[in-house]
Amino acid sequence: MPPADTHDRELARVLLEQLPRLHQLAWRALRYRAGWRLGYMPKPRRLLLYLTRRCSMRCVMCPVIEVEPTREPTVAEVARIVGDPVLDRVTEVVLTGGEPTLREALAEVVQAVIEHTPRIAEIWLTTNAGSPRRTERQFSLLVRTAVYARLQKLGVQI
Repeated sequence: MPPADTHDRELARVLLEQLPRLHQLAWRALRYRAGWRLGYMPKPRRLLLYLTRRCSMRCVMCPVIEVEPTREPTVAEVARIVGDPVLDRVTEVVLTGGEPTLREALAEVVQAVIEHTPRIAEIWLTTNAGSPRRTERQFSLLVRTAVYARLQKLGVQI
């Protein structure tokens, strides 16, 4: 049985060599399991907020056309989402969907995001600009809200 004994000794040697690495991996797993509550995981800085599944276009590359429109989050629900303590370090919010300019209460949604996100600096609106007049009208409302709140940046992504 000498070969098995040699194998066991070799396995023990390898495990002892790898013990610091195994300890490091176990500690990392524990930290991630404990989560952000203990301050080990970085909190998100950027938030993609899907406001609607409705869209005025049918772009072939967009997954939105494959999904049935669902109930859109209310302004209060958006406020509750962005006010979650997990998101207290968010500095940038991207409003997207479908087509977010189809939301009549878009300015109120932006106001809720500004009020409930303490470190907000940038808000981006992703749009297809399929209706230039609607996009211009909605964005002008957002500009007034952003200027009042002293945002560093308000942008449009087409």
